[in-house]
Amino acid sequence: MRTSHQRCTLTGRADAAEPVVDESLAIAVADFPAAPILIGSAPRMRSKVRLEQGRHAEVRADLAQAAEHFGSAGKAGEAYLHRLEPLQRELDG
Repeated sequence: MRTSHQRCTLTGRADAAEPVVDESLAIAVADFPAAPILIGSAPRMRSKVRLEQGRHAEVRADLAQAAEHFGSAGKAGEAYLHRLEPLQRELDG
């Protein structure tokens, strides 16, 4: 678990990262609509950024969106669904 000082330090970088992640999601949806793992990866990354910012409601929405995309990939998405679990635990912790 990070200390409050570490969270403050990381928040500045998180603020800069969010627009890049949002752009990645827009590109993935526009250019790779049939690639649910790729599309699900962007909200997963955004959830990490938002978790650092303490934006828990948005993290929940991002994790749900990522899970939806990974789940739609069938067996290929199972490993990616498991990667959401640590984020969910940190959110719930």
